[in-house]
Amino acid sequence: MQATSVSTLSIAISSAMLLLVACTDGSMRRLGDGFDAEPSDDGGSQSDTGGSGGSGTGASGGSDNPGPQCMGAETQCGTVCCPNQTHVCNGGVCEPSAETCQYGSTCATGKVCNSAGECQNGCFINNTLYSRGVKNPSNQCESCEAASTTAWTPSAAEGTGCGGGRFCNASGKCGAGCSIGGHVYSIDQRSPSGTCEVCSGSNSTGWSMALAGAECSDGGTVCRFDGECVKAMPVAAGEYHTCGVTPAGRAMCWGKNEYGQLGTGGSDSLIPVGVSGLGSGVIGIGAGLTHGCAIKASGQVVCWGDNNYGQIGVGTSVSQYATPQLVDGLPSEVVSIALGGAHTCAVLVDGTAMCWGYNASGQLGDTTTSTRRYPVAVVGLPSAVVSLTAGYVNTCAILEDSSLWCWGYNAFGQLGDGTSAPSTIPVRPKNLGENMVSVACGAYHTCAVDTDGIVKCWGNNADGQCGRAGGGEFSEAGPSVAGLALNVIGVSAGYDYSCAWTEDGLSMCWGSNSVGQLGDNNAVLKRHTAELVYGLGTGVAGLSKISLRHLCATMASGKVRCWGYNPYGAIGDGSVGSPHPVPTELTMFP
Repeated sequence: MQATSVSTLSIAISSAMLLLVACTDGSMRRLGDGFDAEPSDDGGSQSDTGGSGGSGTGASGGSDNPGPQCMGAETQCGTVCCPNQTHVCNGGVCEPSAETCQYGSTCATGKVCNSAGECQNGCFINNTLYSRGVKNPSNQCESCEAASTTAWTPSAAEGTGCGGGRFCNASGKCGAGCSIGGHVYSIDQRSPSGTCEVCSGSNSTGWSMALAGAECSDGGTVCRFDGECVKAMPVAAGEYHTCGVTPAGRAMCWGKNEYGQLGTGGSDSLIPVGVSGLGSGVIGIGAGLTHGCAIKASGQVVCWGDNNYGQIGVGTSVSQYATPQLVDGLPSEVVSIALGGAHTCAVLVDGTAMCWGYNASGQLGDTTTSTRRYPVAVVGLPSAVVSLTAGYVNTCAILEDSSLWCWGYNAFGQLGDGTSAPSTIPVRPKNLGENMVSVACGAYHTCAVDTDGIVKCWGNNADGQCGRAGGGEFSEAGPSVAGLALNVIGVSAGYDYSCAWTEDGLSMCWGSNSVGQLGDNNAVLKRHTAELVYGLGTGVAGLSKISLRHLCATMASGKVRCWGYNPYGAIGDGSVGSPHPVPTELTMFP
């Protein structure tokens, strides 16, 4: 009885497995998922003999054959059984057959169905099937890759050419640009090194020079004509007007405009207004008593205002120009300018100095006293000029060997050569070494700084502007100015006073203080010792050069502060009349 039950159970299990195979839906199955043997026809009689036959058929039968096999409607494909009616075995991979594979559909990882209904490596993009590795027809930086069967994949290294002088960028896009050092830069993109270099369409494998006047990539300087990044001379003070250059290279002026010295074509202005026609790209500016000039990034010089002595440099006898005029006769690009009372000077790129305008005392340095309405070369300088400054009727220059030379009016000894005779050619001031770094000419006195930071002055000292007690005149450089720190790096001189600034950003002044031009918030009328300008602290980056009795400081922050005489609004804060004994910060400049 017990054996019969076991035999019946074995037959039932085998029948159940047969039923399972018969009900399959055509999908693939793993090998070994079903039985490969059927119960014998005499299973019942074997059960009657003790069940050993049943036991042999079920348990020990696996050891008599290689194992389960795919059924008749299946094909062994790798480790799976692939149903013949719906799938095909392709290289060990069971894939949908043509009858079930729709064109463009994904049929396996990294594969799509082709037009023949076959599953292949590729991408289906914009209703088109592309084989693996094929480039995007419209962007050679992308190709069909296994990463996506429905979109292009960036595949080219940055800097790879993609046709027509274009390159693949880091995002896998093909575009115009420059491939430099393994990186791609877009057109007009600046060099990251803080220079005037730029990626241009004319040179796809190297940097090109940016247009003069363009902002350098450091954000604080402007590209000059020779590719140098230069910081604009920010502020210049005239007799009753002031001019400055903004960080964006825009020239602005304010104050009196009787002779057109604001360059606006308009009237006086108590606040900064733009000089007409210049736009951006100005890298330097200067102010004479009643005229102004600017250096464009191209190296050209334009001037405006009073032209009674030809100081505009256009060769005419027109008395004044209300807007900028291009100076005629400069043979090469200009790197710096200096404006005097009624004359103008410039330093060319090769270190040559040229001047034009009023010349009654030889301040043009051309060996004559004739007024010049065109630029003429300064004669007799032994080496190239590094910097230039102009006083009311004299001029001085520092050469590349750090020596100082002066020429022009000398009635007060301001040339420093030990005489009071004017000179139409450059002469050497006495008691100075060949180590000068800065010079400034006032109305009738001169001050200079050497590499040790020591300041010496000479000429008219009626108000202590030479830093000496007792007034008088001095035709040679004297002792250092009392009260100054030893780390002075620059000097400025006005009509009857002098100022200096130090490496630490301090500003100090001495001389006449009749209208608050010393900026010390003090009622004292004059002094020969240097005192700090009130309220500036250690933030001074530079001072304006020639002026009558007002002065402006450019701060390290970029702000501008002015003080002193203000009868026509030269301070630039919107006020007029009262002197400003302390620095006033301009809100509309730069």
